[in-house]
Amino acid sequence: MTDNNRQTQWDEMYACLSKTPDKLGRGIDAGIMDTVVVLNLLEMPTTMSCEGHLERAAANPWVHVGNHEGDKEFEGYFQLMQEARNAHEQGQPSKHLFEQAHAKRRAVRQKQLVFRQKLVDYLDMFYTQRFVPYDMRLVIQDLGDGTSRLENQGADLQEIVSLEEKQQKLLEYQAEMQAFTTFLKEQFFQKPLQEM
Repeated sequence: MTDNNRQTQWDEMYACLSKTPDKLGRGIDAGIMDTVVVLNLLEMPTTMSCEGHLERAAANPWVHVGNHEGDKEFEGYFQLMQEARNAHEQGQPSKHLFEQAHAKRRAVRQKQLVFRQKLVDYLDMFYTQRFVPYDMRLVIQDLGDGTSRLENQGADLQEIVSLEEKQQKLLEYQAEMQAFTTFLKEQFFQKPLQEM
């Protein structure tokens, strides 16, 4: 595929995502937009993201990787689980309902974990020759339904540091996410079409 075709794909995805709200109905933050665009282009769909803000809960950048179909399918798991609990509480046979619920959960997780595996592979390549302080490293958090949250290892620690340190770490964490984004963009623009 020529660079022009890749650039066209990039431009189209960027335009599409610029108009797309996340799960909370907000637009995508400018500081994380390229990350969201390239993840989607590399077939790792995203559902939510944040560039990181001092005045909000998350003083670090993050992206949820997975697809919205999984959300709907996971609701089916919760419904089956509730039916199983109700049957159990009423003294009715429930083993088969619990088995169905757990099978549904496994099926949903497996679909979502395909995206996580891709993300793991890219992070592995990114960190092969990159050495940064442990808290800056990008890691994947499991969100329980198979979807993943990409964020810096030290993200949670932002809650217990001084405002001055929080500001400094936010800048460092944003820089690390941007470095990973640059790496992913290089992968996208350099890979032959058949590898995508």
